[in-house]
Amino acid sequence: MEFLLELLFEIFGEFILQFVFEAISQAFLHLFKRPGRPEPGGVVSAWWAVAGYALLGMACGALSVWLLPHFFIHSHLARLVNLAVTPVLAAGAVALLGRRRSRRGLGVVRGDRFAYAYVFAFAMGAMRFAMGDAG
Repeated sequence: MEFLLELLFEIFGEFILQFVFEAISQAFLHLFKRPGRPEPGGVVSAWWAVAGYALLGMACGALSVWLLPHFFIHSHLARLVNLAVTPVLAAGAVALLGRRRSRRGLGVVRGDRFAYAYVFAFAMGAMRFAMGDAG
């Protein structure tokens, strides 16, 4: 039961943080976007985006440890399994929502793709795993 609670908390917590981050980033991008100017792209820009999502995930993980310093799961092995499984599930959910937004013609950001969402979720979970107190 504790494993399930931790899993649900991390999935929904990461999903909510991703939603808030996207809303803020869309607001700022809209302010600075020039009409007729193409979106930035390329390999260098993708690496910067990965680094940004990783840093944001680490910051959110540290914040979550500050808010909830104790694990719901006390077994070290179960926490490792949780660290491996939860980012995949969270990124999959975010990617499905991104695909739905794309089909509706709504704006899509990099965080709507599985890889970027996975980087964010894994960094958040890894920071929580590294900083958290087992009890």
